Amino acid sequence: MKNAPSSTLEDPENIPNHLSDSAGIALFAKLESFSTAALNNCLALTNAEVRYRCLHELILRRAITIDTAKTFMKDSNVKTRFEALIEAERLGLIVSEDEAKKVIIKSEPKRSGLLSSSSNPTPEEERWWNAYRHQKLCMHAEADLINSLKPDSLHSWETELALYDAYFRTHSAELRANLADGFKGALENKFEAHTKTFSNLGLDHFSTSKNLLSFIGTGLVSDGLTILCRHGSNADLPLVRKCVDSFEPYSSIELLRFLAKFGEWEDIERVVKIVGKTDPRYYGLFSNNDDNYDLAAKIVCKLATRRTIDLFNSSISPYIMTKILKFISNRDFLSLTDEHLLKMFSNESDNLRRMVALKCVQHLPKTRLSALLERYQVNGEYRYYNVIHWLDLGVSMPSDVARTVAKRASS
Repeated sequence: MKNAPSSTLEDPENIPNHLSDSAGIALFAKLESFSTAALNNCLALTNAEVRYRCLHELILRRAITIDTAKTFMKDSNVKTRFEALIEAERLGLIVSEDEAKKVIIKSEPKRSGLLSSSSNPTPEEERWWNAYRHQKLCMHAEADLINSLKPDSLHSWETELALYDAYFRTHSAELRANLADGFKGALENKFEAHTKTFSNLGLDHFSTSKNLLSFIGTGLVSDGLTILCRHGSNADLPLVRKCVDSFEPYSSIELLRFLAKFGEWEDIERVVKIVGKTDPRYYGLFSNNDDNYDLAAKIVCKLATRRTIDLFNSSISPYIMTKILKFISNRDFLSLTDEHLLKMFSNESDNLRRMVALKCVQHLPKTRLSALLERYQVNGEYRYYNVIHWLDLGVSMPSDVARTVAKRASS
């Protein structure tokens, strides 16, 4: 059965063209087990995330032709267009900066008048366009990057970040020093040079620029941490912790993965704090990246090894706790006491109550389910219907049937 998905996908006629995000991601979770032919078949699927993952795996295998890359430069998914563009260039396609921008930014122009329009990239497109520009800068020679530094340009840090990333060994000491003080010294030096170069602009300009230093600094710490976490080692853990605690950096995959690799129990609080800090430069203040929350939940489970009870005694938000329940091992779930379960049954979060009830049906014996249901309804107090519904299903139906239904409902 383990090889069934791959063997099924070898035949184009058997590819399920319409897949939900959850079903598609589950089916394509381990792409390394699929043949190259199967992955090529799956490039025709309508699910954008699955298409992206299959293309990414084929690129890692160096199994994409330049014609295929050019085709996916027109994909509806900006991540896919970005990957295809980078691979097409690697294979020899010559693309100007203007042409590259048109590949990544596909959103409709914003009309500002009867005859005029202006580019209106989505936040996601802007993020990937900046990633493309950064990657291109990192391809420049170190000397060329140093010569193009702008010490008086307060808003221009792209070259410094490219130096830190592309030539990390040479410039890591400077990066670490800047992170240690939240880029405060570097920003003040640039601001001083800026005021001298543009002294004719007046006090209002400099007052506005000064007020932006904090916002710029948070972005620089976030970008700098991303680079440090990509290249750094366990020795950088104290600095990473200091940055998270002191400078409120935005969430990034690299930062989360660094804490997963080198972090300890005490870093769970930092993971939970980080994942909710979306980058306002690219996303709305209230945007929610569900993939990042899934990753954070997996990291929390890893860092809480042998301390499951302590984890469920903590004050983690119901949203993240629901995610944790999704990824917690069966052994760790079975270690929870009835008191832990009953407490979650009474939580105000509908999703948390539902998830824990479904986990109970999947993993607890009927005797314990029956006892939990009885305790939950004792004294005639108000109880939530979704908890009673699922516990009753687990008690009244044959165990194998109830577990199958609960597993489907929780996926």
